[in-house]
Formats: sequence, structure tokens, C-alpha cells
Amino acid sequence: MDRESLIALVSNNPKIDREQAERVVDKIEQGRDEVLRKMNKIEAELKEKTEKAKRESMRQIEAARKAAAAAWWVFLAAIVSGGASAPGNPGSYYLIINEHAIHFPDPIRCRINRQEKNE
Repeated sequence: MDRESLIALVSNNPKIDREQAERVVDKIEQGRDEVLRKMNKIEAELKEKTEKAKRESMRQIEAARKAAAAAWWVFLAAIVSGGASAPGNPGSYYLIINEHAIHFPDPIRCRINRQEKNE
């Protein structure tokens, strides 16, 4: 309802004149405005909390993804280390740096192989 309709409705009472009706409508409008202001404040707070929860869940998801990736690298490192210590490959070494495995053959066997080639 618009302001004039409210004033007409309140002033229909024979005990209330137009001036009193306007004051009553003013109070009604002030109450309405206060309720709207509080609703907007609550809505803004709720939106901020929702965004904060979304950011936190994304951070946790990213941390879980990194942990899963790290677990795979540990698993692969264990496989590579197991292969390096296998009896069919004695004297080979693997160095793991920043998630990359580097193969180093036995230096003594390499020196012997070079000497055999030179003879």
C-alpha cells in the first residue's frame, strides 16, 4: 500500500484525525524501514559467511589434492627404490630430488666397462 492509502485507512476511525493518522503511518513506515535494514544486514552477513565457507572448503579440497599427489609420489618412489635394490640390478642407485628420480649406475662397473672398451 502507498502512504496515502494507509493514511486514509487509519483516519477512517472517527477518533483519529488526519494529523494523528500521518504520525501513525510515519511510525509504521519507520518500523518497515528498520525491518528492511535489518533484513539486508542479515542477508549481507549470511552471504559473507557463505563465501567464507566456500573459500575454506576450496582450501581444504586443494590441500587434500596435494596430499593425494604427494602420496602417489611416495608410492612411485617406493616402487623405484624397490627396483633399484632388486637382485637383477645390483649396484644401481636412484636419487629422488623434487619428485624426480635420477638413475645413477654403479661407478665401479662404469669404470670397468670403459676400460674394457679401451683395450
